[in-house]
Amino acid sequence: MWITISWILSALAAAFIAAACAGVIVVSVQTWSMWRFICGTAFGPQEQEPVSILKPLCGIDDELEQNLTSYAMLSYKNYEVLLGVPSTADPAYALATRMAQRYPNIFRVILEEPFEGGNPKVRQLITLTRYAKNDILLVSDSNTLAPPNYLFDVADCLSCPSVGCITHPIVGSGETNFAALMENIQVISNTAGVVALYLYTGRSVLVGKSIGIRKGVLAELGGFESLADFLAEDFIMGEKLTELKKTVGVSSVPVFSVSKERNLDTAFARQLRWSTMQWHFLTHPEFVGQGLLHVIPLAMIGGLLAPKYYLYVIGCTFLKLMLEYLAMRKVRHAPLTLVTLTAILLKDVILFAAWACAPFHDSVNWRGKTIHIERQSKIKRAPKMAH
Repeated sequence: MWITISWILSALAAAFIAAACAGVIVVSVQTWSMWRFICGTAFGPQEQEPVSILKPLCGIDDELEQNLTSYAMLSYKNYEVLLGVPSTADPAYALATRMAQRYPNIFRVILEEPFEGGNPKVRQLITLTRYAKNDILLVSDSNTLAPPNYLFDVADCLSCPSVGCITHPIVGSGETNFAALMENIQVISNTAGVVALYLYTGRSVLVGKSIGIRKGVLAELGGFESLADFLAEDFIMGEKLTELKKTVGVSSVPVFSVSKERNLDTAFARQLRWSTMQWHFLTHPEFVGQGLLHVIPLAMIGGLLAPKYYLYVIGCTFLKLMLEYLAMRKVRHAPLTLVTLTAILLKDVILFAAWACAPFHDSVNWRGKTIHIERQSKIKRAPKMAH
């Protein structure tokens, strides 16, 4: 029996459709996990252990002043916020200074001190840790907007000796254009995956935008100094915690990541950066498994190879759109509109393209800088010139 081209195309189509159907099951579990786990409320212990929030700044992010103001309005009593800036020439320095003057009992401005390391964020965290007054440290990215009850479960979770750190679910919000909406939907999709992994496998993925850890545990990891040459510092921190047999707690209180304006070029570049880092720190089977999440492109390819599967294409596409919308609806106001559904669809296509391109890249663009990486996202240092 001869194997014909049509038979090969039909077999390939069936494989893509099967992958899309498997992806629908995975996304269903993720969406159910969001509805089961995210509640938005937290009640900490009556005695509030002091917390130092470490917030590295670099340039002016979307709604930066609004984001920083939210950290001055937390209902927690005993905390400080350290605003790190690379230098006085950085555009964020003037705003950080104004915030420290407006809320002198909460904010302090810290200039980055010299340290050899390829990760700019970690270099700032090394400096900020030196100046932190409290035992509990909370790493918080500059583009995050905090709810008033943000800190309540941090100290409570870290009071357990087996818990190494706590991370928060991240919700994308604040978009004013279509590309930013796509990016914020993707942030929510990632959060659904993190929550599902935590609930059903006990394995936690640290989300670098919000990480709480005690100084003692951080010292056991080797300090932030041990992470300075890795671009995915949160992943490496999680691996080190596993080696120490420490667990990662996941808060049920979401933190908002504000993305106001983007364009399609920057949206793709951001997803390519993240996919490239995943290729370098996940095992190859894990990375291939990530492809199941791209349900719509997988179904479309199957339909193009064999049009007889068109009902599967329609079904998988409809289910993926509805599941992602439901996950989004759980954590923020999101009317069901054609714009939202189109953003989910196009986001899936862009993310699939970034995922497919990632194995062919060994560099990423971060804030206008090209950074070359190796396995586990280790940053390649440029060779020093001989004098």
